[in-house]
Amino acid sequence: MSVARAVHDLKSFNVEVIDENNYSGNLDHFKLQKERPAKYVGLYGGLTSTIPRLLEISEIYKETGSMVIAGGNHVDIKSEEILPMSSMDVIVNGEGEITIKELMTNLEQNKGISEVAGITYCENDRVYRTEKRPPIGNLDDIEPPDFSLLKNTNKPLKYIPINMTRGCNYNCEFCIVRHHLGHSRCFSNKVVLDQYIKYSNMGIHEFFFTDDNFIQYPQKTMELCENIAEIRQKMSKSPDITAQVRVDAGRKREILKAMRAAGVKTLCIGYESPLDEDLMNMKKNLTVDQQIRYTKILKQEGFYIHGMFIFGYPTFLNSSKKVNIPLRERAKKFLNFVKMNKIDTIQILLPVPIPGTRLEKKLKKEGRLFPTEIVNWDKYDGNWLCFCPDSGLSPQEFQYWGNWIMKKFYNLNNMIFMLFRIPKSISLSPIKLSINIFRDLWNHKITILFSSVSLKLILSKKRRIWSYINKCFSIYKENIIASFRNFKWRFCGYVLIKMWRKKFNKEDFYSTIDKAFNALKFKKQNLQN
Repeated sequence: MSVARAVHDLKSFNVEVIDENNYSGNLDHFKLQKERPAKYVGLYGGLTSTIPRLLEISEIYKETGSMVIAGGNHVDIKSEEILPMSSMDVIVNGEGEITIKELMTNLEQNKGISEVAGITYCENDRVYRTEKRPPIGNLDDIEPPDFSLLKNTNKPLKYIPINMTRGCNYNCEFCIVRHHLGHSRCFSNKVVLDQYIKYSNMGIHEFFFTDDNFIQYPQKTMELCENIAEIRQKMSKSPDITAQVRVDAGRKREILKAMRAAGVKTLCIGYESPLDEDLMNMKKNLTVDQQIRYTKILKQEGFYIHGMFIFGYPTFLNSSKKVNIPLRERAKKFLNFVKMNKIDTIQILLPVPIPGTRLEKKLKKEGRLFPTEIVNWDKYDGNWLCFCPDSGLSPQEFQYWGNWIMKKFYNLNNMIFMLFRIPKSISLSPIKLSINIFRDLWNHKITILFSSVSLKLILSKKRRIWSYINKCFSIYKENIIASFRNFKWRFCGYVLIKMWRKKFNKEDFYSTIDKAFNALKFKKQNLQN
């Protein structure tokens, strides 16, 4: 959306953005071209799992005479490979807001594009990659996304995404963010607040901060949250916020309280694994004990937590730590970790060897990547096995136990039980709560009857008692709300898993795994011979 905004700001283009997942009516690109022909078409190729569809769309628009320009993590990494075999004309490498302006200006003025830094293009059947463009130093030099450019939406956006930062200062082995966007940089708080106010005034009630780590810069986060909290006080209905953080955000209680005051309710946290060996191999720079300790703090501060995990992280010949636990036991450890830490919703993914990551390079070096002609890019969304697991592990069992965790967590029986369970906390159990309150009242009554006290003291004790009662019932009410909220989201997860399972069975993916595994074995045997 920010790249589309950059083109729109040139004033010489009429820009429209189409989201295939949220389009009203039958989406026919040929028909769209007849009704509103596009001279230039931009495609987002950041998600590896969407690449097959992206290639299909590029064929359609090339056939109708448009110039096709693409950008995003995957097409950036695979530029030299994709251009000769696709209908794309130009690929924008790295961040695109400044590059696209120069590219579009040159194209409209019939100038050559070889001098535009940060692109890859084909000419006379040769692929050329121009000088690398450095990351944008001052993010305030670019305009924020404009969601009014989104056309023919089937339903209004529920979450408006906002960026405070771009890039990441961590370097996890499985992640492409650092490679693609570099070190983290910040927008000014004014830019972020302007977006918050703009969309709040338009009636948006939920925001999602897409930063990979919302508290990458603690002081800026603190100031932003304090500013948002002030704005919220003037609103009749203030928006809820979801943010992504590392679990070690639990070290910063002061910032957590500021986030709660700003309306941050849900935290998306990449736990990745409940096994120290996995965390060490991923270069996560955390231990399981730390994750447990910090999660307890985050729950105490009242956040809902969406936990994201990677099941069965591979090890390599040079890995310092090996996981010698059967797949069944590993899966149980994941499920027990989730239950023990009272994580509200979860996402369990299989490792995805995203092109350009160190994980992909290591798997490729050891000859463990399934051939893409058998397991295509569309399977690179974390639900399907894309590589040969560690020695001694059955690929079919690996696929089964990874999906088993999600199936057990989003089990319909467990969700129904969740609605009717008696809370375990003594302050939340209805029976124990009543006993607690009665005992407290009785003790104060005895104190008042058998001691010489002033009216002021009696009244203060009454206030204390009623304050205690209100606090207990307030906590109990929050617990009931949380149960219903989690039931709603878990039911959605249950439905999605049922739909995916149907697709999995229809494709007979276990047979596909067999075919891919045998192809790798055959290739290795030929290399040895």
